[in-house]
Amino acid sequence: MSRDDFLVKFSKDKGEPDWLLNYRKKALSESSRLAFEPDSKFSKYNDRERYLTLSESELEIAYTKPEENRTSSIHSNASGILVEEISSALKNDKRLRDAVEHEVNYDSVGAAINSSFSSGLFIRVPDSYSAQVPLQISTSVFMGLNINKSAIIVGKNSHVKIVCELVSADASPSKFMQNLSVRIGQDSSLQLYSIQATNPYTIVSVWRDVYSEGKFGFVSLDSGGNSIRSRLKLDLEHGGAEGDVYEAFVGRSDMYFDVFNKIDHTKGNTISRTNSRAILDDSSKAVFKGSVHQEKEAIASHTTLSEHSLLLSSGARSVSIPGLEIETNEVSASHSASSHTISKEDKFYLMSRGIEEKGAANMIAVGFLDPVLSKFYSGLSDYYGNIEERLKNIVI
Repeated sequence: MSRDDFLVKFSKDKGEPDWLLNYRKKALSESSRLAFEPDSKFSKYNDRERYLTLSESELEIAYTKPEENRTSSIHSNASGILVEEISSALKNDKRLRDAVEHEVNYDSVGAAINSSFSSGLFIRVPDSYSAQVPLQISTSVFMGLNINKSAIIVGKNSHVKIVCELVSADASPSKFMQNLSVRIGQDSSLQLYSIQATNPYTIVSVWRDVYSEGKFGFVSLDSGGNSIRSRLKLDLEHGGAEGDVYEAFVGRSDMYFDVFNKIDHTKGNTISRTNSRAILDDSSKAVFKGSVHQEKEAIASHTTLSEHSLLLSSGARSVSIPGLEIETNEVSASHSASSHTISKEDKFYLMSRGIEEKGAANMIAVGFLDPVLSKFYSGLSDYYGNIEERLKNIVI
């Protein structure tokens, strides 16, 4: 059987409608045509492309043995918010179908995920809804291949916080691939928190595609896995829309982070702030790729883009490539990037006050990530009393 034949059987066995099969076919075709890294100025920084994509044999496994492509998701009850399996929602929810059919595959990895997913969640927040407590999503990654497609749609004049945790079910080698689609209505806000703490034998690749007419906040901490690919595309599509992206990465051993944030200001009076930070030890490496586009109609828009790394060993490496594309003069825009080590003066200052050397280094590392960690504390401390201690333990 050809790859297309496997796909047809896979979709028919799941009882999917014809439109979804055609969607998968298109994605499969584009997975062969599109590049792993479409932007040529970033393409030379693909150190672990062979691990972070889906191979022909893995796609065949996804189509022929979907029981080996599984992800367990558990969510807390939240009255008024619809949470259901993505496979069911794609068959029954017209708004979700409309959103999915208008999706664009930007690279080969995202297209391959869209062609072969067999798990995921759909979360729909109705109009004029304000959640009293955060919605909690815990996803366990099992041995082998886990391909996930999830979606969040927030109606108009609604406000919600969602906490997503990604952990390993056991110590087995695994691969987690996810596309997350987010749509935020006018006068609404979504605060999305992400904690990734999988085992050291896990490969993680996540695409987050966000269209916002309101306010979007993303705060993440990645401290697990071996090879991690993170993509976030944020379109600010309405005057007054805002986007805040705060990310922290903790690298040990030979961990590798490939991070790309693309922010598009399509309308005026929009604001984006992006702050990516990494502490890197041993032979770990981070590559930060950032791109902000302020279009002609984005008059009076404002953006800041920063990418900073703290190197804790001589073998650690960091690469930062921030970029701005500005089509109108009536904007404000800035970017910054740095990579540095702990200074002897900072370490000596703490040690002179009775703190041993390792403890001093840990304090400096946690302080370096504070612009990100503090977003967790301020947003979640009312609901998780030990959140500060827990995150510090993850970092240290």
